Amino acid sequence: GIPTMIPFAFWGMVVLAADGTMPITLSKCIPGAANQTFGTKTVPPNVNALGVSVQFSSLIEFCLEITGSDSLPTAGLAVVLAPCGGNPMNHRANQYWQVANTTTLTSLQVTDTASPLCFGANPTTGSESGTASGSLAGVLAACSSAAAQFNIGFSGATRGAVIHQPTGLCVTASGTPPPLPPPPPGPGPNPPNTPCSPLPPAPPPGPPIPVAPTDCPCDILASSGSPCVAAHSTVRALYAKYSGPLYTVKRVSDFTLLNISVGSQGGLANASAQDFFCRGTECTVEAIIDQSPHGNTLRANHPGRHYPVDRGVNASAHPIMVGGRRVYGAWFDEGMGYRNDATNGLAVGDEAQSMYAILGGSHYSDECCFDYGNAESHIGDNGAGTMEAIYLGNCTNWWPKEARAKIPESWSGPIFMADLEDGMFAGNDSFNPGNPPINYEFASLHLKGRHCEMSLKAGDAATGLLTTRYDGGRPTHADWNPMRKQGGLILGTGGDNSDRGRGIFYEGAMTATYTSAAADDAVQANIIAARYGQ
Repeated sequence: GIPTMIPFAFWGMVVLAADGTMPITLSKCIPGAANQTFGTKTVPPNVNALGVSVQFSSLIEFCLEITGSDSLPTAGLAVVLAPCGGNPMNHRANQYWQVANTTTLTSLQVTDTASPLCFGANPTTGSESGTASGSLAGVLAACSSAAAQFNIGFSGATRGAVIHQPTGLCVTASGTPPPLPPPPPGPGPNPPNTPCSPLPPAPPPGPPIPVAPTDCPCDILASSGSPCVAAHSTVRALYAKYSGPLYTVKRVSDFTLLNISVGSQGGLANASAQDFFCRGTECTVEAIIDQSPHGNTLRANHPGRHYPVDRGVNASAHPIMVGGRRVYGAWFDEGMGYRNDATNGLAVGDEAQSMYAILGGSHYSDECCFDYGNAESHIGDNGAGTMEAIYLGNCTNWWPKEARAKIPESWSGPIFMADLEDGMFAGNDSFNPGNPPINYEFASLHLKGRHCEMSLKAGDAATGLLTTRYDGGRPTHADWNPMRKQGGLILGTGGDNSDRGRGIFYEGAMTATYTSAAADDAVQANIIAARYGQ
């Protein structure tokens, strides 16, 4: 039948550890025992993935959870019971499991490996004597191992025991659970929009910024007083002196990782290293390394909104030529995405920020959300003004009917908008006749925001100048002023990990300042000099 995706949880008598988790033991089966009775439960933030749960009351329910902070778990990690959908779900899909038959619980965190890993119970650590005081038994194990073989007694709405085949003992939670606190209150209504005074006239353009022949975008921004707080690319270095890794690939055949670095200081990605490493198999991009000193690396394998796990992109799906050499862009389809919820140096609240991204104009969708930029510091939607990110696509189905009716029939292609959470805007309103669709193969998109103002600029990354698509106040018909940015970082999804968008990412950088027009133009000139598509 169709595999069932579930977080594994149970309701049982347990003592919570200091970190709020419950130990798993193997114990003599007692028919009907609450702490041995498991069932399925939907676990947020994904709207479809389920878990297996043990429940003592409407508030006390625990799911199987893989321990550790690594987004790429390995065999041998402990598996415990933890509150379903708890805080760790913001970082890893560590409570999502798949039941493809009646014997194994496969981790959805690692199902794209050649040797998927399953929930297991080590028969040498469980209570073989049939008492209820066995040692810790939960472990992540090879699905074919004896440790991972069970008789699973739950199905659909029916709950039941999970019996370890080698020992005949039941998976059990030990101890007595104290009552858990009620869930925290929601964020509440957003404050009303604060009226802004009319913006002063824009100052005349300053003189061109002196640029050395070897300078890269983040060198240019730093020399203009706007240093990068995040810098990402699968294509090239964004600092002239950068010689480190650009991204990390995982070889699906054996789960091995390799950092792909620049071929030379300040240069292009060493694509040949990836080709050699990935020959004969598939590789995925597990992380896109932050080249700035702030360490804001983007990582895949987070719980998705519409897919159980937002995977990394296929590392070899999109070869392109840049500067006479073959490199790889990041080709996103549905269910792919990256984020960092614990950033350093990104703008928060109503602080100023600027960002640019080179995105592909030929691969997009009308779904939410192919974004790059500032988002919630957790997986969720905290209301208008809690994001400020570049969006490229033609997702206009949330626009008011009157706004959609204004779109000219001649318009075709993705629209560049600012995703401000609970709304994506091509200008002060959702529709902006001065911001037509992007029809460049390589699009250079720039979004800037500060108190009461935002600016959208776009251009061809292969040739030409930037044009201002919008510069003025933030949307005034609701509550997007002041901004309430949280400083999270996303690529390929929305702030709540809405993961149905499509797109292509080549490079992007962010500052915690409002960059000057001269800096924007100098960055654009550097992008053109990189020779995208040549």
